[in-house]
Amino acid sequence: MRPSVIIPLGVDPNRFKPSHSKPMAKRKIGIDATRLVIGFCGRIGREKDLWTLKKAFENVQKKGKVVLLIVGKGIPDIRLEGEGVIMAGQQEDVVPYLQAMDIYVLPSLTETTSLSTLEAMACALPVICTPVGAIKTYIKHRENGFLFPRGNVEKLTQYLMVLLKKPKRREELGLAARKTVKEQFHWENTAERIKHSLKNLL
Repeated sequence: MRPSVIIPLGVDPNRFKPSHSKPMAKRKIGIDATRLVIGFCGRIGREKDLWTLKKAFENVQKKGKVVLLIVGKGIPDIRLEGEGVIMAGQQEDVVPYLQAMDIYVLPSLTETTSLSTLEAMACALPVICTPVGAIKTYIKHRENGFLFPRGNVEKLTQYLMVLLKKPKRREELGLAARKTVKEQFHWENTAERIKHSLKNLL
């Protein structure tokens, strides 16, 4: 029996990178540049628990000018439409949408590695995620993101309020998130490990 090797997913930080201008990135996809954007990108399924995100968004929406940007498609009967919610649908290129976001949220009940979270981190977005799957191994709470208990609207609301009120904190967590991806999940390193593993099979 051959030994197994686990190789982490890789992200290209030269493609997934922060925009030069956040206001311009928002205008590019038709969002008011004065609004703060909370976002999610991925398949819309029940396990993503987007209802928790919607409820937390409604809480913070009362406090200021924010929008919720949902990128992706999935189960038709999961309807998230409402005031301040933008359903962008599935996109061939998600980079402009990630670059327009100020905060990325993954409220999933279950995950594996979550490539979408790594892509958001590579774009220097502060992320708020549930500690499921491999996510809890690369997101260090309060160092390169926030972790909140599954389905906990109150905690998610709390962390959203912190980041919405403190642009400096958003920047710090976003830069730390991008550093994590470049050091641990750079696509070139993943490709080299795959080559090395295949060579050992010969």
